[in-house]
Amino acid sequence: DGSSDTGQSYITIAYEPWDENPRVLKGSKTLEADVAGGKLVTTTTWNLVKQSDVELIVTPQKYDTWLPIPGRDEQTPGSEMMTVNLELKDRNGRPASEKAKSFELILSNTSKEKGITINMPLTPAAQQLPDLRFQPQQGAVITQDGQLMTIYCPAGCVTTSFKIACFDGGAWTTLTAKAVLETDTIKGNLLESGGDEEILIPKRDPESKIATAWLNQNGNPGEMDDKESSDQNYYNGDGLTAYEEYRGVISKGEFKRLDPKKKEVGIDIIRPDLSFFS
Repeated sequence: DGSSDTGQSYITIAYEPWDENPRVLKGSKTLEADVAGGKLVTTTTWNLVKQSDVELIVTPQKYDTWLPIPGRDEQTPGSEMMTVNLELKDRNGRPASEKAKSFELILSNTSKEKGITINMPLTPAAQQLPDLRFQPQQGAVITQDGQLMTIYCPAGCVTTSFKIACFDGGAWTTLTAKAVLETDTIKGNLLESGGDEEILIPKRDPESKIATAWLNQNGNPGEMDDKESSDQNYYNGDGLTAYEEYRGVISKGEFKRLDPKKKEVGIDIIRPDLSFFS
């Protein structure tokens, strides 16, 4: 112990044992010194953690373009699941030498819209499940209505992948990932080192429920916009917000999104009368 040229106190830690975790050095030391009229007792504690050389990179496939698509009903996932790849790398971008014992994945703030689109089913279930849920797979345990998944790696692994199933045309959630190593637990980063730890699905602005890809394709309307215009009609809008048109409808048995730049009307008819509306 002593003092530096700047007047700050410092100590030397020597011959101190490591913690059970080999990345952690912690302990305390008490020193006594005789001073005029008594003793000076100084206790110093330390808790030093060595930064991991391993990073977890999270890569959602088609992240820039993926849009939520529902299945045929509230229990059936849509055909366009999101596949997410996980990979452990060292800080130079190479495959890590250290392997994961497991991966912990969480979906949070997930939407629970009624039904699967703005018009289906006519009577939605009383208890709505989250609109995006982890898809079951071998070696994984899923709990909390599909919002928590643990993928186990008995022999250790550097890479793995999983799927997120969609049950609503306007679904949104936030994904976080962790890798549990032998000596540490690290958080995942989106696409690259230092990327976002909270991964918005679909890719969107944090203040929006609508995917950026759809907004870019449709003139970037505001979420609550209803501004469509038509000739010789002074009243703008068709009664549907941009989010509702993005969430879409089931029409003639198929899912489709509506156009926020065009007035649209839905007609509820029986199938034999379709020919009158050709």
